[in-house]
Amino acid sequence: MARIIIIEEDMELCVLLEKVLGNLGHSVTSCDGRAEFIQTLRSSSAFDLALIDVTIGGGKSLQTLLHLQKHDLPVLVVTDPQSDIEAVAIELGADGCLVKPLSNEVIGDVVSAVIERSKDTSVEIEVDGLSLRAEQRLVAIGAKQVKLSTTECALLEQLLLSAGSVAKKETLLTTVVGQCLELFIQLLSRKLGRQILSVGDEGFLFVV
Repeated sequence: MARIIIIEEDMELCVLLEKVLGNLGHSVTSCDGRAEFIQTLRSSSAFDLALIDVTIGGGKSLQTLLHLQKHDLPVLVVTDPQSDIEAVAIELGADGCLVKPLSNEVIGDVVSAVIERSKDTSVEIEVDGLSLRAEQRLVAIGAKQVKLSTTECALLEQLLLSAGSVAKKETLLTTVVGQCLELFIQLLSRKLGRQILSVGDEGFLFVV
């Protein structure tokens, strides 16, 4: 069971999310705005995952996403189809997107994937002057430290395990929610200042 907070102004959607996640055995808390959210969220230990609808709150919802990063809390954002806000949310630290209209199966699968991923914190990898510590979701590059989201951490782990050879796309897709793989690859490359090359339909190469 996970403790999930939903920040949602659309009550119909909120009820759907509460029902689906409750039926999966999760403990769900809902709030309908930033002020109520800040009152509810006391510490990073209060919840295991947050869901934010960015289609209604717009800039306020993105501000809430930034606030959540301070609490080291995995976040999924709810978006409309073909919304360009998906890339912005990922840039700000979201772990993935749920695209409307939502189905019960997709909600359950995506939420379960992010929660399970956040529990795997024992990994430590060092490759070519870069050190990944999954427990802190930190990458050390010399004296520089870079904070990663849960999804970025899982993706980088797979890339480092295959460093110098092609990490298969089907393997990398298991670490990413939805169709956001290339967005996460581009973001990781910029954050780390390292080349991650696309190898056609085969996958991606972390250059060492």
